[in-house]
Amino acid sequence: MITRILNYAYRLKLILLLLACTPLLNSQNQVLVDSLKLVIDHGGDEKAIFSAYRDICDHYMQYDFVKGLEYARKGYEYARKKQHQERQALFTQRIGNSYLFMGNYQRAIQNYYDGLKLLEEKPDYYMQFALYNNIGVCYDRLHQYDMALEYQFKALEIFNSYHQSFDKTVNKANLQTQIYNNIGNNYEVTNDNDKAIQYYTKALNVKGPVEQRSLAQVHNNIGKLYSKTGNFAQAKYHLNKGLELRQAINDQIEMIKSYVNISNLYREQGETDSALITLNRAEPLVKTSHSRELHAMFNYAMFSNYASQGHFQTALDYHLKYQENKDSLMNQQSLKEISNMVAQQKVDEIEGAYKLQLQKDKFQLRMLIYGLLAIAIVSALIIILFNNQRKRIQLQKENLEKDLEYRNKEMATNVMYMVRKNELINNVAKRLLSLKENLKDENKGPVSSIIYELQTEVDKEVWTEFEMRFQQVHSNFYDNLRDSHPDLTPSEERLCAFLRLNMSSKEIAAITHQNSKSIEVARARLRKKLNLTGTDTNLISYLADF
Repeated sequence: MITRILNYAYRLKLILLLLACTPLLNSQNQVLVDSLKLVIDHGGDEKAIFSAYRDICDHYMQYDFVKGLEYARKGYEYARKKQHQERQALFTQRIGNSYLFMGNYQRAIQNYYDGLKLLEEKPDYYMQFALYNNIGVCYDRLHQYDMALEYQFKALEIFNSYHQSFDKTVNKANLQTQIYNNIGNNYEVTNDNDKAIQYYTKALNVKGPVEQRSLAQVHNNIGKLYSKTGNFAQAKYHLNKGLELRQAINDQIEMIKSYVNISNLYREQGETDSALITLNRAEPLVKTSHSRELHAMFNYAMFSNYASQGHFQTALDYHLKYQENKDSLMNQQSLKEISNMVAQQKVDEIEGAYKLQLQKDKFQLRMLIYGLLAIAIVSALIIILFNNQRKRIQLQKENLEKDLEYRNKEMATNVMYMVRKNELINNVAKRLLSLKENLKDENKGPVSSIIYELQTEVDKEVWTEFEMRFQQVHSNFYDNLRDSHPDLTPSEERLCAFLRLNMSSKEIAAITHQNSKSIEVARARLRKKLNLTGTDTNLISYLADF
């Protein structure tokens, strides 16, 4: 039983080597953490704030998963507000890591899925590789090994297709070795030993700078599998190779495990003396170790070998030590479970606060949307009313212009009518004047009087009628004209009025009993008085503005 617990813990630790995307901070460097918090509190550069959230999260993830989760949440919210999906995915991965470390694998999987969804539009293949692998880790912990293999193969597919795009600081050969080793582990627990050996072998054959720690683990795994299948020669080779690699890097914890595995191999072959010699080499390392798991593993191996040799008292002594280690481990496991429960309670509180804040944010967003919608509706109504008003004003303007044009035409028509009438009366007066010489003396006086009355009354009537009609249509014309040009004579004002009606010199001459040339001269004088001489301004256009 204790061996199974130890193997499980070790497999979890190895697979999680793939989780970190950036180097973790030194757990003792609290000063640096405080300075990063100041960066966040004081605001400033977006990239610096993002990095601060990430580094603080990674710092706490080494010893306080709840605190790590808290800063992963804060980092995610900051990235979400900045609409940066790639950074949202990174913090979503870290949220998933927090749940994974605390044993809440379902929540971890959900967050990893969320991270993958965020990366659909703009893929980050290294992060996708890590997310797929982490989902495989979670399914492995849930003993759903088929699902674990499915996602580990997805991670391997990403690696094979896109590893060239991974960051240059990433040890790609080491990643490939680890993923092959992890696939081999899952095939081994499902008793598909041939495929397990196939992928362990692939892990050993990866080209590139593979870390000795990773190679040692692969040799250890394949050695144990060969031992289980009875191929002791291959088992001995790989277990000893793993030990050599661990000795080369002075990995004392893993060296103890190698010694125990080699002793177990000797014992299975009946070579208990060689097994005890091997364990004696491990004993100094065990004494310096504070790991209850390693003490339990060592004491159980010593008990098994002494029992096989018939040294029952010595075997009993080691069994009692093993039992003590086992009880301690069980207590430790219980404490861990209690600790996880407390941590989960804190996580639930954080989740509750986060969901409450999210609901508040959503409510505020809805209110903002409703407010903007209301503003948009009111604005649309105002625009519609304004457009309608503008159309009405435009229509009124057009109607006024049409009415003005009609009245101008009507006035011009009336003026022309009066001109013709005036011409007729003048003709009558001229004919009377020509007949006057043939009249008797007593009739010449009355006829002369009639001719005079006709000539004077006609002019007065024409001008009076014109003035009346003109004032009706252009009521402010004279006032505006006199304000701008107070030195104009009545005849010049009258000429301005005729020009305002766009009348020609010939038409004006007919009304005023002058010839066209005189009118042209009068127009030239008027331009000078209006200060238009030497300009391109049209006289009629100028007067149209009054």
